[in-house]
Amino acid sequence: MPRVLDSTALGDVTFTAPTGWRRRVLVSFAEPEPDVRASRSANVNVNPSNVVFVREPLPEGETLHSLVEAQLVEMRDLPGFRLVGHRTFERDAMPAVETTCEWVNDEGPIAQTTTLLEAATAEGPLVLSITTTCAKRDADAMRPVFAELLESVRMVRTASVSDIVSLRPFDDASPPPLPLTSAPPRIASVPMPGFRSR
Repeated sequence: MPRVLDSTALGDVTFTAPTGWRRRVLVSFAEPEPDVRASRSANVNVNPSNVVFVREPLPEGETLHSLVEAQLVEMRDLPGFRLVGHRTFERDAMPAVETTCEWVNDEGPIAQTTTLLEAATAEGPLVLSITTTCAKRDADAMRPVFAELLESVRMVRTASVSDIVSLRPFDDASPPPLPLTSAPPRIASVPMPGFRSR
């Protein structure tokens, strides 16, 4: 099969990717990890709090609910898995589904919440998955931190005028002021039809 590549940009990185491959963007943030050796010797769980964002097209024929169901089927065999909560809501006029669960990884019990948001874009439906994870013993302390993080999430839409694409958030904010210059702008003299140019 011949290899066909498309030029792709991701932030400040550019590369070529196979044509037709689904664009799945994953971004992760985590608190600084503790001293693993010292923590293990003191019998302390080593599970740094973290959040993972995944942005991808909503697969054809799928819904947020079917994605959640498939995820729960995969997770139910995890050690100590327990579904703690499930809710459906709207966020900025976008459908959203959230599940909260507990399970045990190699480092100990964890609390995990996954929120799925669906947005309509020019390229079709998009799903944004936001998964927050922390040690179960840290769940109460991390709950307001994760809540503030989720509240700050904004989807971006594209607007095109004469093939110029700009990005703007759903909650249209005022554009930043233009920088001041010391000299007045120079206006080009364009001859008008029926007038002689000097």
